[in-house]
Order: sequence, then structure tokens, then C-alpha cells
Amino acid sequence: MVGERKCPYYTQELSVDAIAAQFSTLLHKKQSIIDIESLYEEGEKLHLCPYYASHSLLPTIEFIAVPYNFIIQPSVRKSLSLNLKDSILIFDEAHNIVDCVKGIFNQSISLIQITSLSSQTAIYFEKFKLRFKGSNQVNIQTIIVVLERLNVFCNQFQSPKTKIISVSEFFHLSNLEGVNVYELQRFIEIFGLDKKIQSYGNLDNKRKYRLTSIFTFLSSLTNDDSNGKLMLYFEGICEQRIPHPLR
Repeated sequence: MVGERKCPYYTQELSVDAIAAQFSTLLHKKQSIIDIESLYEEGEKLHLCPYYASHSLLPTIEFIAVPYNFIIQPSVRKSLSLNLKDSILIFDEAHNIVDCVKGIFNQSISLIQITSLSSQTAIYFEKFKLRFKGSNQVNIQTIIVVLERLNVFCNQFQSPKTKIISVSEFFHLSNLEGVNVYELQRFIEIFGLDKKIQSYGNLDNKRKYRLTSIFTFLSSLTNDDSNGKLMLYFEGICEQRIPHPLR
């Protein structure tokens, strides 16, 4: 939907599989490579959504062309149901891959981001804590504790201006050893916690921070940390610089 208008190609009468079936028949008749423009044109002719059609047809397609990040970034591959097993990958302009990987996997979180999310989550929890089931209550309380400990960790350093520490040292100093960040990250996504806390906290702050970004950051730190380092900037930013293998 765009505003109050529905997409003219969206219909509840046909399932995604039915839409894909119509496109599949059309593509086999053409016996040629179909690009984005062709999909768009055929979608207009059939009054069907080419996005859902192409997404559903991915498992049967022999060749696809996508940007680097669609291949390199696991979360994007997952969202598009791209399975690289038994696939042949060809990278055009491959000299850009290193910069692409750095851009995707160098992550940072800021102190203001941590404090804002901590406040929002705590206010939301206090308002609805009597309605939560046991496991949901425990998970949200644990998230609040994690944010509070990150806050303390970032505030305990005053000098020098920049400091580099190992991943294991970070988890020890922040008192986050033993916390299952993967489980908390999954809970945030399934429970939709980011959307639920948006109305709480400092409403004057127009920037919307996401818990998902904090726990994605922490989850990535739990990978092999033999070369993992964190660079702390004392203006209030904790930045991660860790090389990630393609997986």
C-alpha cells in the first residue's frame, strides 16, 4: 500500500503460487532471458505483481543477476530465499568486493542509541508487564539488562580518546558473558518488539533506533573472534570491526 491506495496489481483472489504459475507459463513460452523491465511489462499486461512472481520462481530459475550484497549478506539471502548450495557464482567488477564486504560487515552502535532504546524498552515493559507471559517477560527484562550493561560499559571509559580491545575482553568488561544474544535477537524479531517500543521514551527524538541493530551487532561478535577487535570512540560510539567469512 502507498498511503490509502492499494497496489493495483495486488489481489487476494490469487495466491502467490498462482501468480507465479501464470508468469512461469509466460516465461517458458518466451524462451529468452527476462530482465526487470520485461517482468514489469508483463506484470502490467497480466495485472499481476511481478515482484511476488519472480520471488516465487527463484528455485526454478537457472540464472539470476543480483547486486553484491544480495549474495554476501546472509540476512538478505534469507529474506529472498537465495540458496547458494551447488551454485556457480560469477562476480562482475570483482575489485569492488572487498569494499562491499567492509561496508556490510563493519557495524557500529552509538551510546545515544543504547540509552534511547534502554529508556523506551523500560517504559514499555513497566506499562505492560502484567500482560506478558512468563517467557516474554523474562526476555524483555534480559534485553533491558543487556542495554543497561552496555550503557555502563561505554560510560566507564574516559581516556584515551580511542581504545581498541578484543571481543572476549569486551564481553568480559561489559558483563555480557553467558548472555544468549541469538535467542534475544530472534525474540525481538518474532515478538515485533521494535515496533512496540517506538511510541515510548523521548518523543522529541525523531530518530528511530532499533533493538535489532544492537543485537545484530552483539550476535556478530559471537562469531570466531581470533581477529575480532572493537574500536571505541569516546564521543559515545562503540564500533565493531570484524572480518566475517562468507557463510
